[in-house]
Amino acid sequence: MDFVDLDINKMTIKLKKTAKRTNRLVYFDEETAYVLRRWLKQRENRNKDKNHPALFISKYGDRLDLYPIDDLFRKYAKRAGLYKGTEIEDKITPHCARHWFTTELLEAGMSFEHVQHLREIRP
Repeated sequence: MDFVDLDINKMTIKLKKTAKRTNRLVYFDEETAYVLRRWLKQRENRNKDKNHPALFISKYGDRLDLYPIDDLFRKYAKRAGLYKGTEIEDKITPHCARHWFTTELLEAGMSFEHVQHLREIRP
């Protein structure tokens, strides 16, 4: 995601177009907006010299790499008891959370149409 893809006032982020993506607009709540506003202040300090277009940048002012994000996800998944470190669970990724989210909602009785709406996948 790039900085220009974020609309903090409308609380949306526009995702990059892909062959499978039918809806590129993701909505977020007030809590996320609050966290993003705090991040934007930090980003401004990190991005003074490079003027990088990425929304999320490293402490060196470069676009974040996926591997450290996966590592953080595994760290917090382990804290939450979701990750035991066995061979099958070594494949735990942020994308897995999307599937867990869907499965939990469907098993709790939410209609498929509502789940689709929450995942912002519209046929």
